[in-house]
Amino acid sequence: MKTKEEPIQVEDNKQLEIVEDAGIEYTESQDLEDIEPTDENIFNIIERLSSEDWKENFYGFGNLRSVYQFHPEEFKQYLPKFKELIKEGVENLRSSICRNSLNLTSEIYSTPKDLSEKDENGDLTP
Repeated sequence: MKTKEEPIQVEDNKQLEIVEDAGIEYTESQDLEDIEPTDENIFNIIERLSSEDWKENFYGFGNLRSVYQFHPEEFKQYLPKFKELIKEGVENLRSSICRNSLNLTSEIYSTPKDLSEKDENGDLTP
């Protein structure tokens, strides 16, 4: 049985080092910085969330959390553009992206900001 510190053997006897910290940091809600929801900033967030680079996705969700926290009304205005990207983040197999998108989803549903609407079945949807 291998310990965390041992490298993993892969084909052709190459070794893959286990990286404990991939250089990302989760930001607590109280530590988020204000991001103005200008068209340019929203475009940049959408670009980050649509990127093939997982770190861009991760930080895009952090930016989106900031917009939600500081500008909930503007966030609501842009929510139709973000819904599918949030869903993709929640379903992402990379745990850091999934966790950050779930942080956003949790903040949406657990704060008193009225962003949820009822669908035709009476269920709340962000």
